[in-house]
Amino acid sequence: MQAMFAIRCCALLCLFGPVFLAGCGGSTAQVTGKVISQGKPVVWGTVTLVDRAGYYHQGNINLNGNYALSGVGKGPLKIAVVSPDPVVTGISDSGRQSVEDVGDLDGGSARDKFFEKRSRNTDNRPRPEAGSWFAVDPKYSDPEKSGLTGEVKSRWTTLDIDLK
Repeated sequence: MQAMFAIRCCALLCLFGPVFLAGCGGSTAQVTGKVISQGKPVVWGTVTLVDRAGYYHQGNINLNGNYALSGVGKGPLKIAVVSPDPVVTGISDSGRQSVEDVGDLDGGSARDKFFEKRSRNTDNRPRPEAGSWFAVDPKYSDPEKSGLTGEVKSRWTTLDIDLK
């Protein structure tokens, strides 16, 4: 009787063990932080994180300069920050999304697909108060060229971004 119980337990562990282990350590993380430039919070725009697997994750910057993204792969990151003039810009952001959500857009790279879909969305976020928005250097807009990097080490990572 005990042998049968042990065999069943072992079979269940083999079947469901990987599911439980994936939930414990997890290979993705929640990343939060604040974007600062010139010692002040960036009050409008988006943060884009490119994880080790090459997936793009994007989140809006709120009126306090904070952002939050989930599903970001652990390991090194490339980072981009864009803060277009909220009054003049025609480009809008849809908030958090990842390149996995983009779907097929007539071939092209995952990066091109991601930015193509992003430019087709509308944005209904509240705009910052007059005088609180300021331009950030456009060099930060491309994660491949911005020079901004970070690392996700744990399931809940705080990653503040200082645009010096």
